[in-house]
Amino acid sequence: MVAAASLDDVTPESSGGPIVSMRWILSHLLGEVARHAGHADILRELIDGETGR
Repeated sequence: MVAAASLDDVTPESSGGPIVSMRWILSHLLGEVARHAGHADILRELIDGETGR
């Protein structure tokens, strides 16, 4: 689906939510993944003192 879409494509108006672009969706997804990875890194550091470096 992502490969066939342009970053400027927008969600259909009938979706019920706000109209957003594929660019916004992908950047939001990337931010969420990074946030969760950061949380996992913090938990690991609390458990064994190791950092993700």
